[in-house]
Amino acid sequence: MERTESLVVQVAPDYENDKIQEMQAFGWNLQGRQEIHEKGEVEGRPSFVSDSTYVVKTTVYKYVKLHFVRSLELPKLAKIKALEAEYFALSFPSLPGLKAAGCFTFFGVISAVTYASQLGKLKGAGTFVLIMLILTIGTRYPIPCIV
Repeated sequence: MERTESLVVQVAPDYENDKIQEMQAFGWNLQGRQEIHEKGEVEGRPSFVSDSTYVVKTTVYKYVKLHFVRSLELPKLAKIKALEAEYFALSFPSLPGLKAAGCFTFFGVISAVTYASQLGKLKGAGTFVLIMLILTIGTRYPIPCIV
């Protein structure tokens, strides 16, 4: 009989497939899956498999337990374990900055003030409303900008 090691991981349902991909990269095979519908903590972190996934440790009321198994006779297992330990020890990447939003907002405010002063009709409250609209749009829907 083959010797194996096993590991149980709790993840949010939305990140289940990402976690399975991550674990398969280190030789783990999914043996079982159990969906839990009670309060519990799931550990998450940025996914290095997908750029669009960012997960944090959180308390949830629905999570998935994944049971992984890996053979102890896997070739180069010591090297795989070292890479796995290094991978899971990576720190959280910093959150993206608001450079693009700030750039859009800066140019939007300049445009609004210029437009209002050239038009000559928008004064006081009209200019204020226009600037606030541009600020709101700039922070809610940022666009790329080279700064």
